[in-house]
Amino acid sequence: MITLNTLMEKAYVSVENKLYEIDKVKEVIDSTYYEATCLADALTQKVASLPSKENLTPSYKNTINDVYKMYDSMSMYARTFVDKSVIEKLVELKELADKFNTNVEGEQENNKVEETNETNQTSNNENQTGESTNNSTGE
Repeated sequence: MITLNTLMEKAYVSVENKLYEIDKVKEVIDSTYYEATCLADALTQKVASLPSKENLTPSYKNTINDVYKMYDSMSMYARTFVDKSVIEKLVELKELADKFNTNVEGEQENNKVEETNETNQTSNNENQTGESTNNSTGE
């Protein structure tokens, strides 16, 4: 609540039970509004620092995910202070990074499966060779 008081010929503004000289007050901002606009500004700066979709590389995956998590954790009220074009850029980069990185991770996973299959094949061959040797010696 804001009230105006006059003490000793000076005007004061009372904000949350504290008095401030009116000549020194530039503005009174609600803390929820202030936090929301600060978050929106921080998000806007982070998105601006991200590459364009043409310059996107796998090395940006974690950064894009972190920025997206920041956006995702913002209240609906805070999101209203973020320009629509900023959100569109972030969503587009996230979608592209997810697709690009899914392919890279899928290739890595396929390589692991191939390595496991090769290891199993080698083990099977060794077992068969050992069994053949044992059988031919009459054991």
